[in-house]
Amino acid sequence: MRKFVILFSILLFIITFSFCGWFLYRFIFFPKSKVNLFTLKSNFIFLSKDKIEELRKNSSTNNKKDIKGQKLENLFPFSENEQFKFGIFLGGVKIGESIINYKGIKELDGKKVVLITMESKVNNFYDKEEIYGDIIDFYPLLVKRKLRLWGKNVEIIEKYNKTENEVEIIRRDNTVTVEKIKSERKLNNIILFLFSLRAKKDIRVGQSLDFNLPTINMKMNLKNITKIKTPKGSFDAYYLKSEPSKYEAWLSCDNKLIPLKIKGAIGFGSTSLVLID
Repeated sequence: MRKFVILFSILLFIITFSFCGWFLYRFIFFPKSKVNLFTLKSNFIFLSKDKIEELRKNSSTNNKKDIKGQKLENLFPFSENEQFKFGIFLGGVKIGESIINYKGIKELDGKKVVLITMESKVNNFYDKEEIYGDIIDFYPLLVKRKLRLWGKNVEIIEKYNKTENEVEIIRRDNTVTVEKIKSERKLNNIILFLFSLRAKKDIRVGQSLDFNLPTINMKMNLKNITKIKTPKGSFDAYYLKSEPSKYEAWLSCDNKLIPLKIKGAIGFGSTSLVLID
């Protein structure tokens, strides 16, 4: 009888573990209709009109012209290869790490763009993203993702059309699927959104910023200035929260607006990225 109970317990554990893995894959990591996107209004353009016009002309050339004596690389308050290392926490327990790296100004289809990479590792989960954004307003142009989940490799490419407010999502695993999503507003993602705030450096408590997912209109509200504890120490931070609740972010209350903590950026469970280096 005892052996039967032990065998039954082992079998039950295997079934439960397999179901949890399937559930995470099907409904959390790669649901067919899930897109972690949102829209950012054009009032986040942080350069003067003169600089914008000159930058638009120069962004299609192959040389890195100065704009009124200022190099393109020096337009933003963050430098090339700026890197943030985060712990991935679930319920207060560190389960992995993520690195966000601003790669600087690159070229895409003959135009100058900004490139940010994000690499996340959690046991059997790996996600590497290359996020290409518009050099002026940080709207996304192209996102390339390479994922590995429970030994399965998946590639996802997101191609954005700013004019039509569309994104084409190509997913390759055992098969190839293509999905097009059209929004009423320009699309963005959480990382580019936070970097656009850092670039503008004009955020105030009480601001309510419009953005949306393809199926829902949302707002990002700057709620207050609060204290936050991280492995790097305690900081005063701007606290932002989306409505409906999906994203939360804490940015250092200084000129650098360093991301100290981000919830919802990875897209599974109630995980948080907390700055550790």
